[in-house]
Amino acid sequence: MTHNHPSTEQDGDTTFTRLLSWCVVNSKTVVIALAAVSGALLLGDFLYEKHGHFAFEEWFGFYPVFGFVVYVTVVMLAKKLRGLIKRPEDYYGDTSVDAEDGLPATDDGKQNHDGGGHA
Repeated sequence: MTHNHPSTEQDGDTTFTRLLSWCVVNSKTVVIALAAVSGALLLGDFLYEKHGHFAFEEWFGFYPVFGFVVYVTVVMLAKKLRGLIKRPEDYYGDTSVDAEDGLPATDDGKQNHDGGGHA
């Protein structure tokens, strides 16, 4: 039996970690399986009678197409919104949490590296 996961597996790995690792290594297989399941569900749309509130809800494949269009729209709007609210890398300057120079000085003039008492 062959395993297609990285050889860097450690003894403390959980089942979820091993599954995620397998999915990363075999991403093409995961995408093909997802497409197959999606196609089967779309074909299942023929197997029942639809009773929508509006006529377009009864069209074949309306909800998958509608969901995909909404998904793409949200992603594109998020890209535009990112451009609108994005800040420069040094926006917070020296007071940034991750700024090395922004650590408060102690009484002896040295920078305080104790994390400010945070746990």
